[in-house]
Amino acid sequence: MKLIAWKDRRSLKDAKDLKFILAEYLRAGNEERLESGEHSDLLDEENFESVELTSARLLGRDLALLLTEQSRRTVIEILEEPSSLASAMAAKSVELDEAFESALQLLDNLRRGVVDLAGQA
Repeated sequence: MKLIAWKDRRSLKDAKDLKFILAEYLRAGNEERLESGEHSDLLDEENFESVELTSARLLGRDLALLLTEQSRRTVIEILEEPSSLASAMAAKSVELDEAFESALQLLDNLRRGVVDLAGQA
C-alpha cells in the first residue's frame, strides 16, 4: 500500500516509511522463514547480500502472492523506474549518494522478489 500511496501522492513520508518497511521486514518476525527452508535460497552465498536487501526481496515475494495481475503490473511499473522514489527515500540523508544507491538496491530487491514468485500468485 505504501508503494501505491507514494505513486499517488509523492509524499516524502510514504517514501521514508517504505524504506523502513523494506529494510526491517525480515526483523519483523520473518527470520525463521529463511532458516526453516521456505526461502532458504535467499541465504545462499550468491543471493545473500545483506539483511536489508534480503528483507526487501522476501517482502517482494510475499507481496507477489497477494497481488492481482493488474496490481502486479502497477507495482512492477513503479519498480522499473525507481529513481524518483529512491531520491525521495534518500532525501535529507547526510550521505545522499550512498543513501540513494542503497534505496535503489532495496527497490531492486523488492522488484526481484515480486518477479521471483509472480507466476505462483
